[in-house]
Amino acid sequence: MLSSSNQPSCIDRTRSPGRLIRRARMQRGWTQVRLVKAMQDEAARRGMALAKSESLQANLSRWERDRQVPDQLHRRVLGAALDVCVEHLGLDADPDFPW
Repeated sequence: MLSSSNQPSCIDRTRSPGRLIRRARMQRGWTQVRLVKAMQDEAARRGMALAKSESLQANLSRWERDRQVPDQLHRRVLGAALDVCVEHLGLDADPDFPW
């Protein structure tokens, strides 16, 4: 059976990366703005810079709605900010990524 968007309705969206990212954020009682700040702080602690808050929040929104998947850098920063491993968020971690 197909949904109105022509995607199978049997897909378990409760375990999608977007749902897991949102769930991890909400379990901390954080808004998207608070998570963006934590990500920027984590990146700065590691000597990196991320996009401006507005751009990063737009990306976070897309990730949480499963419209986009974060790249390896953002996966690592996101996991570190939420204090969870990347795999816990339903995302693959590149073992060769220098972190």
